[in-house]
Amino acid sequence: MDFLNYINHLVSVITDWLISKQVIPIILTLVTILITVHYNRKNYRANLEVRSKLEILNSINKLIAKYIVEVDNSLYLFIKGCSNNNDKQLAKLKLSNPNVVVGKITTEDYDLKLAETKKIKTELEINMETYGNCEAILDDMEKLWHVLDHDNLQKISEVATNAEHSEAEKEVSNKCEIAQKRLKDDFKEWYKNEFDKLTK
Repeated sequence: MDFLNYINHLVSVITDWLISKQVIPIILTLVTILITVHYNRKNYRANLEVRSKLEILNSINKLIAKYIVEVDNSLYLFIKGCSNNNDKQLAKLKLSNPNVVVGKITTEDYDLKLAETKKIKTELEINMETYGNCEAILDDMEKLWHVLDHDNLQKISEVATNAEHSEAEKEVSNKCEIAQKRLKDDFKEWYKNEFDKLTK
């Protein structure tokens, strides 16, 4: 029993000493500081990740618009370049319509524009793959890109002229419009969903 009294007394003395020296409040303060630092670091990392994703998302938004315009411009330059080339050939053979005006655009202008468009497409793909969760948009981008595939361009190159729009030109231009609309519509919905997720 004496031993138990001794232990109780010892605990009481140590507790009184800790309280009098304010060790317990100091320990509690340190624990609070450590917990706060831990959660602040965690929140900082989460905020950094959200900010980074928002930057990528905004970059994708700008690049998608550029990509759609550049594919359209590439197709236009190809049609005009082929029309001008074909009309020059017809003029040499004295078969051209006298009212046809041959412009300065060549298929080389198309080649230069296509190189710029490929660069935008590659940057866009890298950003989207980094961001993730955008397979449907990448698929829509590919469908738009295929408007410029060999078969479509071959059809145009054989018949394009400044005198009128050929059926081939109309068909490929229509494919381009449909692919552009699908990409725009799907992207708007995807962008809104992703933006809402990041900002809520």
